[in-house]
This record gives sequence, C-alpha cells and structure tokens, in this order.
Amino acid sequence: MKALIDTSAWIWAEHNPADPAAQSLLTALHSGVLATCAPVRLEVLRGAANLNRFDEMADDLEGLTDAPIDARVCALATSIQRDLASLPGSKHRSTPAIDLLVAAAAIQADMPLIHRDRDFETIAEITRQPLRWLGPR
Repeated sequence: MKALIDTSAWIWAEHNPADPAAQSLLTALHSGVLATCAPVRLEVLRGAANLNRFDEMADDLEGLTDAPIDARVCALATSIQRDLASLPGSKHRSTPAIDLLVAAAAIQADMPLIHRDRDFETIAEITRQPLRWLGPR
C-alpha cells in the first residue's frame, strides 16, 4: 500500500540519515511505495540550498506517485477546517492550510500519511485517517 509522505517526515529523514526510521523511509522513497502532492513538493524544494540541490531533490520527487490536489480535495480541506472550528481552542486557526490540503489529499487518495507534525494529529481527531509518525517522538 502506498503512503503519502509529508514535508515534516521528508526533512527529518534527510537530517537524521543514520536513524533506522529514516533509512527505511529513504529505501521506500526509491522503491515506489511513497506518494506526494503539490504542496509537499513545493515545501521540500523550498529547502534546496542551491540549483544543483534543487534539481536533485526534484528528481527524487519526480519518481513519486502524485496525490492530486483538485476541487474535491480543496472542498474536503475546507470541511475539515470547519470541523476543527468546533473543537475547543480555535484549532482551525492554528492548523496551516497546507497541512489541511495534504491531509485531504491523503484521504482522497486512500493513503496513510507519514509525518512528524502534530498538526496532523489534530486533523486526525476529526478525520480518523491513518497516520504514521516517523521516528522517535
């Protein structure tokens, strides 16, 4: 089963290459079992130090399955945000729009979401979607 990888997991794996969880993720990256979406690609590529690194990272991302961001995903993200507004503490205000789109893309693609971002834990209070925290907490 494919899984969508969030930027938080991607960056953590790159910064912790010796960790077994990071090694497993990097192996999965090259085996075709990971997916991404436009917001994740843009966030990952924003971290490139220079053009050469940008191109290397873009090549890695090119091989991943795409979970599209379409009108259904945008509508679902808005619905999730509305549901977050019903939680105590104005959770809809502190949850980034990018995370809402990534979570909705994973739901629409029927994929678990690999991450290291507590905002996805908050989103999952509403969506009950499958999440996998990468590495130690």
